Amino acid sequence: MFGSNLLTGLAAGAGAMYFFDAAQGNRRRKLVADQFNRLAHECLHGLDVSWRDLKNRTQGTMSQARGLMASGEASDDVIAQRVRSTIGHYVTHPRLIEVGCSGGHIVLRGQVPRSEIFGLLRAASAVAGVRTVADELEIADHLGNGAQGGRSPLSLAGNWSPGAKLLVGGIGAVLLGNCLMARRRSLSDVVLGTLGFGLLVRSLTPANLGEFSNWQRVEFHKTLLIHAPVEKVFEFITSPPNWPTISKRIRNLDVRSPDEFAKDIALPGMNLHCSERITCRKENECFMTESLPDSMLSFEKQLHFEPQGDDTRVHLKFSYCPPGGIIGHAAGAIFGIDAKSFFGDFLMRAKSYLETGIEPHDAAKRRFGQQAIDAGPNAPPHERAPNQPEGSTISPLGSPTLIE
Repeated sequence: MFGSNLLTGLAAGAGAMYFFDAAQGNRRRKLVADQFNRLAHECLHGLDVSWRDLKNRTQGTMSQARGLMASGEASDDVIAQRVRSTIGHYVTHPRLIEVGCSGGHIVLRGQVPRSEIFGLLRAASAVAGVRTVADELEIADHLGNGAQGGRSPLSLAGNWSPGAKLLVGGIGAVLLGNCLMARRRSLSDVVLGTLGFGLLVRSLTPANLGEFSNWQRVEFHKTLLIHAPVEKVFEFITSPPNWPTISKRIRNLDVRSPDEFAKDIALPGMNLHCSERITCRKENECFMTESLPDSMLSFEKQLHFEPQGDDTRVHLKFSYCPPGGIIGHAAGAIFGIDAKSFFGDFLMRAKSYLETGIEPHDAAKRRFGQQAIDAGPNAPPHERAPNQPEGSTISPLGSPTLIE
């Protein structure tokens, strides 16, 4: 008891000294007040937006119900508008789809990913007033994942509307409060309280933009300084055929086109197949890629290159959806097989190779069954190493190639 009172007194005294300091106390008190005012403003704004969204959705639902009960057939324009409104929840790029209607017969034209076409046709055919649906759509898998559609308002993975967040958060708060306030908690109170806590946390999860609104995604940043010119660093890191030369985990690299390539990442007991497409390549500045539909992981990668005199600062931003979401990422981190550990190792290997010209021993032994090639600390990757056997050279991509 004495120890608890002592700690409480020390904490109160330290807080008083911090906020009532003669020199900085006034600034600190104003800073805290500003933070509270900002938080209150954001909460009120969020409640207002959520309430208006919930009210508008309720009115829309009631209008749809009245339309179903009303007698007579709807006009073609009304049916087309219903279809456009519906397909926005089932495709990621609804603006690329044209909807035509004549006598209740719908014609769909435009581009849609292969994985979304069947859900789109089923949703369109279920709209009130639709008799038939004609499919004149084009398959375009390169569209990837967009910022719109693809999820229902209450999907566990994806963006939730403000109204849905308010409704679900309120239900979660009630369930959690009922569990905490119960004098004698039964098993059902604990179960419902746990469910309420999960709903409350989910409703408070901030929504990001685009495909990264998925709450199961993991995003991280890394920055590394490489003692080499930006031209050399950019050319090496942005050329996929160079990657197996420094990483023993990257295997079976397949360059499908100048903008698309695939590779396998060796993990304990399996190979993780990843395919990606280059979305931006600005010389000596940025390199961005995104996953393709046949990739086992959904991800987006951004690399920015910042010259620092004769050195280069590399900024990496990577976002992906690991198996099992955040829990799967944490479990992989324990064994060092998560994406953050992989890219940390990859960038350190690239730094060592670009600064010294020495290829990592494990990568060299895996590919050639011999000692790593030492090009010397000042030799660029494309020059032949002094101790390299005759009859071989290093290709411009940095990988030793035999000369026939």
